Amino acid sequence: MTDIEFRRELVERRNRLLKDSNRLLEQIKACDALLGTLASEEQLRFGPPSPNGTTAKRMSVPQIVASAVLSAPQQFSIKDVLQFIEINFPTDGRPDRQTVASAFWKFAREQNLKIVHKGQGRNPTIYSKM
Repeated sequence: MTDIEFRRELVERRNRLLKDSNRLLEQIKACDALLGTLASEEQLRFGPPSPNGTTAKRMSVPQIVASAVLSAPQQFSIKDVLQFIEINFPTDGRPDRQTVASAFWKFAREQNLKIVHKGQGRNPTIYSKM
């Protein structure tokens, strides 16, 4: 392999790595935007809250909604968010459905969640994470 061929190969590799790094930076920015709605990393939950129910009382409704969206599948509806909250939060610390719905719609607007299928009547809107 000549110096010119080696140099050309290194430049091509560098360009591929640069392209990959830009894609990763976009993904990091999207994660940061979602995490920005949470008060701190300590309040990120990956499982059910503590048995005494203190987790739900420390988290605001927007934080609870953000946690539910992060735990949702790639495509989801507000019903999935409500179900996650009902399962993972005790009744004494759980916000009511209308409050959750309002916080979710605000979150969806602010985070530019993609609408896969517009809901109508009893069929909910299906959202997708970007």
